[in-house]
Amino acid sequence: MGKEEGPGLFLDDRPFESVKNLMDFALAHALSQAAVFHDLPTAAHNWRVTMYAQAFAEALEFSDTNNRRFMMAALLHDLGKIDIPHALLVKTGPLDETELECMQRHPLHGHERLLRMDVDDEIILSVVRWHHERIDGSGYPDRMQGNDIPLVARQFAVIDAFDAMTSLRSYRPDAPPRRTEEVLEELAGLAGSSLCADSVATLIRLHAEQRLEPIRSHLNDPGTLAELQMMNDTDACLQARILLRDSTPEGMPDISHLLNARAG
Repeated sequence: MGKEEGPGLFLDDRPFESVKNLMDFALAHALSQAAVFHDLPTAAHNWRVTMYAQAFAEALEFSDTNNRRFMMAALLHDLGKIDIPHALLVKTGPLDETELECMQRHPLHGHERLLRMDVDDEIILSVVRWHHERIDGSGYPDRMQGNDIPLVARQFAVIDAFDAMTSLRSYRPDAPPRRTEEVLEELAGLAGSSLCADSVATLIRLHAEQRLEPIRSHLNDPGTLAELQMMNDTDACLQARILLRDSTPEGMPDISHLLNARAG
């Protein structure tokens, strides 16, 4: 299978080095580490979807540049969850209308933080803002439809949904991860209606090539999850702490202290 075609495969295809205010991998990693202290399952989810993104990009023959950008987008896709109250992230059972509205703002929070950091990489910005959009218009935050959703966001939406359905999550602590085959069957039923059919097909191909299971098992049980550690790059953590502090809007709590353990 060759590369997926369609509008908005990459909103810009500039050489990686020319992207203004470059978000490098160490910094993206450090920013994502704020989730380690905010919610461990979210942090583990970030790791897995980044590995899925790499496998996905390799299967579709992305350039090395765009592979790396797609992986950084995966690392940062849930950045906005650091602005969601912890109690809401770990609440078991259904969210009420007000709570759901708050939760569904996390893509906007992440996108707005990155803009305040002067990030202008369109792959990262598109995935962070639109990874919960659905092609039938049922997603959020902008209720986009079809090809109006950039293809990188449609692709990542499938990766994100797969991991959410096959992993431990704080909001369902007693539920074991679902079987890969069961989830792929469910996703196949959504292909072409709410999810990108080509992207679901790519995920199914990766499973046939035995590339999903080693990732799915990573940090996906209570024992290994408890061992999740912060990165050791203190310079990147310091820079991330400054960016988090400076990107916090007025009236919102400063969450840069989440990285103090490494940057202090």
